[in-house]
Amino acid sequence: MGWSDYGYPEIDRNSFWKCLAGIYMAINERYYGFKIDWWLPERFSPLYTGDLDINQDIRLGSWFFYEIERLENQIQKLLTSENVGVKFIKSWQDNLFIDEGDGMSLNSDAIIIWEGLPELLGEDIITLDSVKNHSQVVPYFQQRYRIINLLNRIAVEPDYDPRFYITEECGDGSTPIRYENAEAAWNAAIEDFRAKSMRYESGIIMTDDGAYGARLTRTSYYEAVYNSDRAPFNIQPIGSQSCEMWFYAYCASGNKFASQQYKEGINRKNIESPYHIENENGVTLWNYHFFGQVPQQPPADNILRQCQIKDSHILYYPDFEFKAQE
Repeated sequence: MGWSDYGYPEIDRNSFWKCLAGIYMAINERYYGFKIDWWLPERFSPLYTGDLDINQDIRLGSWFFYEIERLENQIQKLLTSENVGVKFIKSWQDNLFIDEGDGMSLNSDAIIIWEGLPELLGEDIITLDSVKNHSQVVPYFQQRYRIINLLNRIAVEPDYDPRFYITEECGDGSTPIRYENAEAAWNAAIEDFRAKSMRYESGIIMTDDGAYGARLTRTSYYEAVYNSDRAPFNIQPIGSQSCEMWFYAYCASGNKFASQQYKEGINRKNIESPYHIENENGVTLWNYHFFGQVPQQPPADNILRQCQIKDSHILYYPDFEFKAQE
């Protein structure tokens, strides 16, 4: 199913219901919390009962405008904060996140919002008043078709930040301060590595009177796909389009940043296809493996070097049926 099933984009001979239904179906793919059967009117049910009289044409017109107004509200919700958990991202925008000093947030210039549509479309928005006063029903639906076709790339956060740990790769190791050099102490800590779930990777080499000891922590985990059967979370990413994990790497106050895998601040990593995998408990996870290597050996200055992760987002193209080719 797709746009052509509802006559788009050439809809000059479409029925009002067919125009309406095509837009609703496209919204249904993209709007978290929206259910099509709550909104789409019955195709062949009578609009009004009773005897036809001179005012019937007025009542019919009122019904049309009422349905368009309801539709307009749903389209605008796609591009407001009411669309919880989903932000539509400009397909050509690469600078997606900004560093706030202690975390990251979506760059407002990358997000498609209602107020920015005239610039993106290169045309004025056809208002409800224009539909009512100038009979612009067909141009209205064609413009909404163009608007929705901008909404193909989304950014979502994983499901309340649950992390599913890889037991054999999560743990720590330590040694007493008794080794003749830092390298020997570090290797002994690796040998002592034991499974234990933590939330970051870290390492420290300790010195005292010419002797060395070491302590390391390693954590490996996947993050879960958003746990929802609603659009667009229930739609797999398009295999031919990029799918990325964005996140913020940092260390706790008073420590120093160190990681073999990530830079301090905003990181972007490709997620391998298939994007979704299942763990042994049947939980669907994003195919991005955080950490998994022994932390970088820190200098012997008794300062804890570590790397933690927060503010993770997934950026991808869901495999929408209602989409135009980019």
